Amino acid sequence: MLGAALLVAVALVGVTPGPATAQTPVESARALLKGYQEDPARIDRARDLLEAAVAREARDDVPTLLALARAWYLYGASGEAYREYMPNHALQWQAIRWAKSLGCREYDLWGIPDADEATLEAQYLSRNDDLWGVYRFKRGFGGQVLRFAGAFDRVYNSLLYRVYLLVTKYRGNAE
Repeated sequence: MLGAALLVAVALVGVTPGPATAQTPVESARALLKGYQEDPARIDRARDLLEAAVAREARDDVPTLLALARAWYLYGASGEAYREYMPNHALQWQAIRWAKSLGCREYDLWGIPDADEATLEAQYLSRNDDLWGVYRFKRGFGGQVLRFAGAFDRVYNSLLYRVYLLVTKYRGNAE
């Protein structure tokens, strides 16, 4: 269940919390989630905090309600074993159902190729580079394409990052 709880809470991680005094429930949850990798129990504590705020007459606290209304799926992977049975579809469907049981109204599969919708539809069956296989998987669940600010790399070591870019480029050209 940890993976499913992560879906509900991980979206709050990316925003810097406000000052330590008089934090809103959403700000407190964000502060808890900053280090969820070291202590996964923080995810449950953050969710409990948000749910308690709603139960305590915070029904008019729109940011808290919105934080509880959406689940994000950020990371995933698959292997070749048993691929013909499509276990990832079953896992995603279970996660969607779990999020819905918690009251989430949206389930964001996060991340598709950076192309306009006409190109996505025209090429999703023929392309295999970048995120096209991921897009085919996500497209199978229906839904709609929403655009947000892109994902960006935070570079801590420019030399290693340049090496990474070269290796990535080489691997892309080798396929």
